[in-house]
Amino acid sequence: AWPRALGSVEPSHCAEPPAQATRRLGEATTSDGLRPSLVRRALQRDPGLSRRRRGWRQAGLPAQRTPHPLRIAAQHEASTSDLRPAQGLAHEASASATATQAPSMGGGAGEAQAKEGPGQNGNGQQHERIPSCDPVFSYVHPLFRKLRAQKDHMELGDLPELDARLLPEVSARRLEQLWTEERERARAAGRKPSLQWTMARLLGGKFSVSVLLMWVAIVCNLLIAVLTNGVVQAVEGKVSPEVGYGLAACFFGAVVIGGIFTQHAQNNQTKVSMIASGSLNAVVFRKLALITSKERSKYTEGQIINFSAVDCQTVLEVSLFLGFFVLVPVQIIVCTILLYLTLGPAFLLGLAILCVNMVAVDRVGDSVKKLQAAKNILADQRNIVLNEALQGIRTIKLLAWERAFLDRVEEKRGSEMENLNTTGFRRALQAFLSFGLPTLATVATFVLFTELGNDLEPAGVFMSLALFEYLNMALVILPNFLNEWRRLLTSVERIETFLSEDENYVVGEESAEDVGLVEIKNGSFFWSDAAADGKDEKGEKEPEAAPARAKGQEKGSKAYGVLSATDNGDVELAAVPGALRGPALTLTDINVRAEPGQLLAVVGKVSSGKTTLANALLGLIGKASGSTFVGGRTAFVAQQPFIMNDSVRENIIFRGDFEEAWYKECIKACCLEHDMESFVAGDATQVGERGITISGGQKQRVALARAAYFRPDVVILDDPLSAMDAHVGREIFDNLILGLWRRQGTTVILITNQLWVCDRCDSIVLLDEGRVREQGTYAALTDAGAPGRFRELMSNVTGNADAQLEVEAEVAQEETKEGPQDKQQEKPAVGGASEAKNEARGEARE
Repeated sequence: AWPRALGSVEPSHCAEPPAQATRRLGEATTSDGLRPSLVRRALQRDPGLSRRRRGWRQAGLPAQRTPHPLRIAAQHEASTSDLRPAQGLAHEASASATATQAPSMGGGAGEAQAKEGPGQNGNGQQHERIPSCDPVFSYVHPLFRKLRAQKDHMELGDLPELDARLLPEVSARRLEQLWTEERERARAAGRKPSLQWTMARLLGGKFSVSVLLMWVAIVCNLLIAVLTNGVVQAVEGKVSPEVGYGLAACFFGAVVIGGIFTQHAQNNQTKVSMIASGSLNAVVFRKLALITSKERSKYTEGQIINFSAVDCQTVLEVSLFLGFFVLVPVQIIVCTILLYLTLGPAFLLGLAILCVNMVAVDRVGDSVKKLQAAKNILADQRNIVLNEALQGIRTIKLLAWERAFLDRVEEKRGSEMENLNTTGFRRALQAFLSFGLPTLATVATFVLFTELGNDLEPAGVFMSLALFEYLNMALVILPNFLNEWRRLLTSVERIETFLSEDENYVVGEESAEDVGLVEIKNGSFFWSDAAADGKDEKGEKEPEAAPARAKGQEKGSKAYGVLSATDNGDVELAAVPGALRGPALTLTDINVRAEPGQLLAVVGKVSSGKTTLANALLGLIGKASGSTFVGGRTAFVAQQPFIMNDSVRENIIFRGDFEEAWYKECIKACCLEHDMESFVAGDATQVGERGITISGGQKQRVALARAAYFRPDVVILDDPLSAMDAHVGREIFDNLILGLWRRQGTTVILITNQLWVCDRCDSIVLLDEGRVREQGTYAALTDAGAPGRFRELMSNVTGNADAQLEVEAEVAQEETKEGPQDKQQEKPAVGGASEAKNEARGEARE
């Protein structure tokens, strides 16, 4: 990769900032067809560099830097043109490697990374990495020194670089792989897949390390309690001073070692919780894009929001302390044994009190769990109402229904607040039982110990107090652990149910010989089967629709000082069967095939199923039977194009790498050159929310340019020419569809109502009532022996167009024969001809 990359360095580039020079290097290699991964590997730090530096330091020589390849090339060019290379080109190789990825992030944060690079801070200095083995976390000291030097101001670039294994995209890919394997094993064994087992496989290694570290910390804490007995005896003079000093040293060592291992265990468990919550969030988000419409209808928007806001957050909170929770029973057993050996049978009274306390705390915990489940339901209902209000905010403002919807939200929130108040009271009772009764158990044990004729010695008392403190802590945590464990299982089960739902079918796989092939064999597709037979999702028959009636004034908006319900036209329906909500469009027995590089036109009347066919090819609707294949990278341009609130360029490159030459070619093919000149800031012009600052035709051309920019193998166009002027549509059809994409060998599926394009297409498919009625070439479908559906469709258009041309020709002929005076006298006749002409135009337009 390096000869071409170094060949792009010119003397004028020597004064450029490091990130800009490295970005150009990445663009040059990418435009030459080189993979960015090759560039990154070529820019990586020399593995022998650190060893040489250590050798230089041991020899007393100053550490030297290995010359960067960019610097070598710049110096070579500068020596021939008497230019001095800038010092900035001598930056570290790892910073250059990461900067090559900056353009792919687009605007915003991506531009900041392009200026600084993920491996650099704001001053162009190299990021520090967190050491993999640092017993005392010494890497935080430079941060505090930098914080004092910068007067309590710190930026993101000042923080050490995070381990790549903790990134959500890395852990999410691993979780998806394990979950797929678990589903396959469960399907083969005839059981439900277990997300708990999958998470255990994902986090088992790091979690085991956390448990081991926490076990050492607990042993040190228990050792401190035992050493307390010896230290007190040394103070009383019952043992020699040498033994006392040794016990004090051991006491100090146990405190230090226990503290270090506790912090490392918490640090490692924090990483476990980050991986768990981050990967689950990413997988849930991806599942939402893959789930079928039928399964998607089972979940409200509030439930989907709660997957991330509640369930994944629960996983984060509980897994943060799960390593310590696991060892709580071990700590209870060890403390119980030591206390029994110290206090004898008197300890059984305290143990009985603690057992009763555990039962009471468990019962209260069960009630808290039920309240928590009810709270989740109430939160879902509140989110549904809020989403309805936000989606219909314009209508609400227009009809002055703010008060009505506010009352609905407050009603749902009021029920939720009552639940939260009850939950708070139960949690307070749980805290009293957890902290109050263990103290009573300690006092009762000491009283019974003295009543049995035993003497309380200071050494035994201090040791018992320390052990009771550890036992009290464990007993307080255990009921909470049980409740949190139940809460964790509930959240994991909810996510597991969602992840187990059926996904959209796979429409194609990468294959060298099938790239660009599009085929549907005996395919039958549906939008939703819930409305097909008037049944709900559970299969139960829905109630009959009651007669529509106007709301009474008590239910209308008159109570809020506006018009009455009948004046507003507000109609209430008691029950509406699924069939009345709008029948689901279906496709039946579809057989369509487009060879690589072909232009296939899909035509038909309105509501014949053309858009449904596009969604079927994309795998966005349910498939009842048959097979679907779309080979290679697929681009889709919808009737309502997706436009971001960003610049025109970012809407086209769509966070991808910017290639100027290819970008200009796509702009030209989509007839956007004149628009770029008319924009105030060119392609940097902000299009606003939903593209409010540009016209509908410009939105459609931007979407077409985006599809062309990513060099797809298959393009599916859902009537994009209808939003453009006729001459613009013809230019795009010639320059893009028959020009750029034909030269690239791109397969184009054109769904259109513009029948003038049919004679230039390779193949045509005629849809009617969800079935393929005719398909073939234009010549075959317009032949005299053809069935006639397509010829009839074309004649309706061409016939009106011919009538229009005939009328215009007659009018022009009459105007040439008649003189000015005749025209003045025959003005009504000319007006009649104009009416005939307009009528013909109207028929052609229809």
